[in-house]
Amino acid sequence: MIANNLKNEFKLVFLINRRTISIPGVKAEIVKGGLDNVAKHSDIVQNTDLIVHLAGLTHANSEEEYLEVNLEGTRKLLNVCRKDQPIIYLSTICSTKEGGGYSRSKFYAEQTIIESGLPYNIIRPSEVYGSKSREGIDLLLYLAIRHHLLIDFKWSPEVTYSPISIEELVFFITDIIQFGEVKNQTYTICNNESYTLNDIQIAIEKALGKKLFRLPVSIAFLKILCQFRLPVPFKRDQLDRLIMEKTFDNSLASNDFSFEPVSFLEYLEQKGSFK
Repeated sequence: MIANNLKNEFKLVFLINRRTISIPGVKAEIVKGGLDNVAKHSDIVQNTDLIVHLAGLTHANSEEEYLEVNLEGTRKLLNVCRKDQPIIYLSTICSTKEGGGYSRSKFYAEQTIIESGLPYNIIRPSEVYGSKSREGIDLLLYLAIRHHLLIDFKWSPEVTYSPISIEELVFFITDIIQFGEVKNQTYTICNNESYTLNDIQIAIEKALGKKLFRLPVSIAFLKILCQFRLPVPFKRDQLDRLIMEKTFDNSLASNDFSFEPVSFLEYLEQKGSFK
């Protein structure tokens, strides 16, 4: 989606670790390679005006795996950049030392970018809906909308959500690139409010005209399952990300780039969004 937004304004170069990539209607130079061997492509990296670093590992069995990709991979990229080369880094709202292996790896990667001396913008998105990935908030909504089952993760303090759409995230990244403003800032991209599961339930029931069955799931019990290495359909640190304290404040993004997300509850209340 980002490539489609930029295809008429920039020459695009993709450094990818996949075997193939297809972006219909977009002319771009595609280079096979990932962060692990980015040094082989240092000339290509240094000849670009702006680095948009979207690569990362989001699901792994150990903190070492996260650190190897998200931290060490970022260091390898920085090592081949020009000293004045601006970089945009896609991080996470969970970026902290306390949120588990993934969160720490992204936090340390952020610090490495800041300490590198390169001009930077760091983007910390909250939960993203509308990507059709059927994980995270999208899976929660899918179960509620299609099967009338709402998973209620029990924890104290109560779990809250402040999601944005995939389109809103893409447009924000596009704006930063198009405006060419790299301000050495960290932008939190979230909704204007945070929502409880009660808020979400009321909005979906209003849209569907049907009641949802609410299924309580104890986070403490899930943690015990993980501790004993019993099979679960998620990675252990995903629980840490879910319950960690987050700062939902998009004011800097709003001030600098007029970021204004659609109310998540208004999105849910539109029946057409569920087709």
